[in-house]
Amino acid sequence: MLIDITHCGIYNSDLHNARNDWGHTIYPVVPGYEIVGTVRAVGNEAGLHKVGDRVAIGCMVDACMHCDHCEAGLEQCCMTGTDNGKDRQDGSITFGGYSDQIVCREDFVPKGEKATPVVYEGRSRNQFGLVTFEWLVEGSQK
Repeated sequence: MLIDITHCGIYNSDLHNARNDWGHTIYPVVPGYEIVGTVRAVGNEAGLHKVGDRVAIGCMVDACMHCDHCEAGLEQCCMTGTDNGKDRQDGSITFGGYSDQIVCREDFVPKGEKATPVVYEGRSRNQFGLVTFEWLVEGSQK
């Protein structure tokens, strides 16, 4: 699915990655995860989301869904991250939330009214990585 990005967070790991502190940055790099946006387009097999839905994305956008990790429910061990990885479909570099748009597997895109930026003590909660997390926790308690 294609998502128009409206908000995202930035974290110390984004800064380390941009500076190549860990020695594996692929340039050009566009940081940012904990993304909030609006669905612009969905694929033919999409069923959870429709154009116009407000959605949130954490740090994963794809996984193969058929390796041992995925079949054990450990997709995070087979992930394609939101930024600075190789796209598993076409091999291009993945760009983070400071892009205008992002393409993501529907399985990694929660949906709901809680996917909105919130102000916390004068700062966007996205800066603290809380928007998607709080929304997922609240959703799991229903």
